[in-house]
Amino acid sequence: MFERISPEGFPVPIVVPGNSDAIAQNLDKADKFHGESEYSAAALHARMALELSLKKVSDRQGVPVPFKINERHLSLDALLSCFTKWNTDADIKAEIKKLELARSVVLNPFSHSMPVTLGKTDVKSAIDAVRSFHSKLQALEYYRKSRS
Repeated sequence: MFERISPEGFPVPIVVPGNSDAIAQNLDKADKFHGESEYSAAALHARMALELSLKKVSDRQGVPVPFKINERHLSLDALLSCFTKWNTDADIKAEIKKLELARSVVLNPFSHSMPVTLGKTDVKSAIDAVRSFHSKLQALEYYRKSRS
C-alpha cells in the first residue's frame, strides 16, 4: 500500500493489485531474493510459503495438528510431520520427499546463531521443492474445503 495526496491535500492510500495467493507471493519473493544473492531472505520466504501451505491444507482438510493457543508455537516441523502422517496420496508423498531433501534450507538455519554454509543451489532447490509441493496441492484441490 502506498500513499498519494488528494487534490484537497489529504493522504489517500493506493492499493496495488497483487497476487491474492500469499503462498505464491512468498515463493516469488524467494525467487527475487535468490536472484539478488540474498540467500537468507530467499530461504525465509520459502519457509513462510511452506508454513502457509501446510496451515492452509491442514485447515481445509482437517489434518490433525496439536492445538496451541499461540499459533506461533506450532512449529513448521510439527505441521509437516502431522501432514505427512495424514497424507495417503502417492504424488504428495513424492513431494514430501523433495521437501525432506530441502529441509535444512526450508527450516531456515539462517535465523539461528550457528554458521551457515548453504549456497545458491541449496536455496534454489528448497524454493523449487516448496513451489512443486504448492502446485501439486493446488492441482489435487487440497486447498478446497474437504475433498471428499
